[in-house]
Amino acid sequence: MTQINNNPNPHQPTHIPAAPEMTPSQAMGNEEEVDIVSILVDYFRYWPIYLIALVLCLLLGWLFIKSSSPQYPVKASVLFLEQKDKSSPQIQGLDFAELGMGVKNVNVDNELEILGSREILQKTIEESQQYVEVTSRKGLTTTVWDSELPFEISMDPVGLSKIGAPISLTIESISDKGYKISSDYVKGEAIVIDSLPATFVLGEGIASITKRESYKEGKMELPSSFDVTIQSPQKLAIYYAEKGGLTVDRANKQGSVAVLGITAKNRAKGERFLSKLIEVYNRERAIDKNATAQRTYDFINERINLIGEELNATEKKLEEVKKSQGVTSYQDLGVVVSSTAMIDQKRAEAETQLKLVAFLINDLKAKEGRYEIIPGSLGFTDGTLQTAVEIYNQMVFERDGLLETANKDHPKVKSLTENLNVARTNILEAADVAKQGLQIQLNGLKGMEQRYSSRISQAPTFERISTDIERQRSIRSNLYLMLLTRREETSIELASSLESAKVVDSALAASKPSSPKKPIIYLASLLLGLVLPTIAIYLWKLAQTKVHTEEDLKKLTNLPIAGGIPQQKSASGEGDLPELLVQLEGNSIATEAFRNIRTNLSFLTQNKRPLVLMCTSTVSGEGKTFVVSNLAISLSALQYRVLLVGLDIRNPQLKRTFGIKNTSLGGMTDLLNDASTDPMQYIQHLEEYPNLDIINAGAIPPNPTELLARPRLEEVFKTFREHYDYILVDSAPVGPVVDSLVLSRVVDHTLYVLRSDKTNKRDVEYINYLADNQKLSSMSLILNDINTKNSIFVKSYGYGYGYGYGYGYGHNDGNHK
Repeated sequence: MTQINNNPNPHQPTHIPAAPEMTPSQAMGNEEEVDIVSILVDYFRYWPIYLIALVLCLLLGWLFIKSSSPQYPVKASVLFLEQKDKSSPQIQGLDFAELGMGVKNVNVDNELEILGSREILQKTIEESQQYVEVTSRKGLTTTVWDSELPFEISMDPVGLSKIGAPISLTIESISDKGYKISSDYVKGEAIVIDSLPATFVLGEGIASITKRESYKEGKMELPSSFDVTIQSPQKLAIYYAEKGGLTVDRANKQGSVAVLGITAKNRAKGERFLSKLIEVYNRERAIDKNATAQRTYDFINERINLIGEELNATEKKLEEVKKSQGVTSYQDLGVVVSSTAMIDQKRAEAETQLKLVAFLINDLKAKEGRYEIIPGSLGFTDGTLQTAVEIYNQMVFERDGLLETANKDHPKVKSLTENLNVARTNILEAADVAKQGLQIQLNGLKGMEQRYSSRISQAPTFERISTDIERQRSIRSNLYLMLLTRREETSIELASSLESAKVVDSALAASKPSSPKKPIIYLASLLLGLVLPTIAIYLWKLAQTKVHTEEDLKKLTNLPIAGGIPQQKSASGEGDLPELLVQLEGNSIATEAFRNIRTNLSFLTQNKRPLVLMCTSTVSGEGKTFVVSNLAISLSALQYRVLLVGLDIRNPQLKRTFGIKNTSLGGMTDLLNDASTDPMQYIQHLEEYPNLDIINAGAIPPNPTELLARPRLEEVFKTFREHYDYILVDSAPVGPVVDSLVLSRVVDHTLYVLRSDKTNKRDVEYINYLADNQKLSSMSLILNDINTKNSIFVKSYGYGYGYGYGYGYGHNDGNHK
């Protein structure tokens, strides 16, 4: 129990020089440095979590690398060749293509689109069997096989077209040449194959397994079991064409070289795919470009067969006439016959051209609304008609090329369709003009023929008949020979077609895989191991509703922090602790903490004396009485005259804290009620603390707020200032009552106490409101009961000594207010 000394003469203070002041720039620099360090050290406290996260993330990265199949980049390059225009003129052996005329410049953009089209890709996938993937698993590693296997698997086109989800099956080696095939898509039990080749029903199609001719036995050790996946070629084509599976780009903007690229899990399989893609592209483009010549060739063959039959019939009829008349020559009709033959030849040519024009007209009318190639090598003598046909065919060819990559509603396709309709009309008009001209020519020849016929009619009947037959044979023979010549020319045209793309660099896979990229994956795992726990800790901190450390407090307010008081426990960790922890001479944790607060106050108040300090809090239980009592003891240790005033008149605690049992002197309520009393008569002197005096709260009044609002309060504190260097006031919490706000008029500085793990962060908003509206005089904050494990500031104070006392407070909240 504290002994009371009623000696009215307090000790004179021994003044201690003030600490040197810091410039604002130095204070700001130190604050920023502490902020950065505090954040790093604060998160470093969770190093076990970071260590576990790093180990787990690196382990996941390693598992990802082990379980991922290597991806090899495969590239090839081709040169799009310029094509000769097969309708370019040749005069006296002079080839205009050699002079740069009649050469079609290739549209590289169109060719790139065609090369990467779904139709070309699907044919490539089906022909190179890219739809089949054979894998094996050893531990976490998956290996993709292709040309290394002794067998290859394929499926019929009908079955491929019906594949929806990928089909999976397992192939096990049961002997040197035998295999066991099992799958949910195989009807019945597992299929055992004794020798190759073999077929079996798989899903809705027929699958076949054949021997690979290029397989070299003993080249490498193979597993005994393989997993086979068969995918839809249509879906694979969509992946390559639209989802980045295949890249088709120009080598440079001005050139005609294209670079093809894919990534493949098996190098040989990827190289085979690109090689087959170039082959299919050249084949399909050759078919497109030869469409005109092929149609002409087919038409000529039909006409040759028809004219051949007619010529045979004419020869047979002539033979019968000769036999019936018993003659073999007609030399006496030489002059007439020779003249007639010339006319017949011209008439035959005119009739041939007339038939060709009629065929062209009928063909166009029969295919109205369809845009197909017109046979262009039939030998029209009318140059206008021939040119119109060639223009029409060229536009049909361009339109078909566009339709491979676009639909009919595409603007370019619509434009070409309109131009084709105009060209078709031009052909019909040119054909009508040519037909009329040929008809006029034929009528003139017929007139000449009649004049010669009148002369021949004078000859014997058999001569006239034989001459007529001879004329028909000559016409058909000339037409037959002309068609044979045209067929040979068309055959040469078909055979001389060049490839559309020339291989510059054949398909070649890189020796090292492009993925998984181990350094990047490990680096990402390392970063993830740092980022994830940081985010988790940050979110956890955001979810905290209580103030834990000075760092939390600094983020919520700009008010100065006078100091923090660390949490302390008894040596046994159990039982209540005394509230007066500061020692006049000693180095305990509590003593050092209050020394730090005492030093900070000297800066905050600029060593002003006499000084009235009020200590309050938001609610009871945050330790304001504990703080003001120990701070008073710490200040008295500097030989200052210190007075501790109890003005928490609703719930007084100073008597209990200091163990004062003599209440005969009364307290502040008695002093405020009696204006004639000398304030110094209520002072009690403590023998244990020679420089510390105390005045209790007194009896609890019925009107505490009104009592504190009386002018008597100013008079009392004026007297206190005359006798003491520091007057510390234990006031009521500001949350439930306004007593502290009323007292603020006689206070120089307010110490606002918050308690770690108890004060809500929302209460700090109220504190900021009080400061912004100057409801309380100059304010600073004290954070009480800090867990030293959570605060880097408490740790950095250097309280590493004096632990032997083992004293502390905060075990029982009921002891503090």
